Amino acid sequence: MFIISTTISLQTHAVYAENKAKELCSEYDGEWDNGKCKIKDDEDKADYEDDLCDDPKDTKKYKKICKSDSDD
Repeated sequence: MFIISTTISLQTHAVYAENKAKELCSEYDGEWDNGKCKIKDDEDKADYEDDLCDDPKDTKKYKKICKSDSDD
């Protein structure tokens, strides 16, 4: 029972995180393509990354985008 609920919880968060990323991408006039957001304006791109990475769980899902300086 615990394994099932943990799996569902992880899947639910993954869907939430991707939906959040898609929604934010659209808000910053980006184009969602193949699991990535393409934003032309550098300032909008930085704002998108800040908004996307405000949740620690999303930071784990989007490691490449939410990479902190300490991860280098």
